[in-house]
Amino acid sequence: MTNVIEGDLKPNRLPLSLTPYRALLLCIVLLALGVRWIDAPWPEELRLKHIPTAIGIGLLLWGHHRLGISDTSFTLIIVFILLHIIGAQWIYKI
Repeated sequence: MTNVIEGDLKPNRLPLSLTPYRALLLCIVLLALGVRWIDAPWPEELRLKHIPTAIGIGLLLWGHHRLGISDTSFTLIIVFILLHIIGAQWIYKI
């Protein structure tokens, strides 16, 4: 879908800025991620476990910008990422 303004075709994209609600949720995730690094029992393994977290946050921001996901979807993805951050402290070894 495109917008036609004075004969110029411009793509119809959403603004990159976050709403205050989404910015607050993102700050909570980043704060939780930082707090988990304080006195971590296995920092090497924790680093590996949070690679998917960083990818998930990047995909969330991409989805916000490109797909225009709803506040409900954004919130549920944030909850999932927070659960991953909390659960990443336990390491399963056989």
